[in-house]
Amino acid sequence: MTATVHILTTGYAADRVACTVTLIREDDLIAVVDPGMVAESRACPSPALILTRG
Repeated sequence: MTATVHILTTGYAADRVACTVTLIREDDLIAVVDPGMVAESRACPSPALILTRG
């Protein structure tokens, strides 16, 4: 299976800085790549919520 990458939040650099957070799926692997720099934690949806929506 080819890996799929979903962008959960898009990073930016202006007055403040935030990183892009992604969800990667391949076979049995489900990984959230989060450098820990989102503006607010609620800006990044729950991976479980995303997976239940397909």
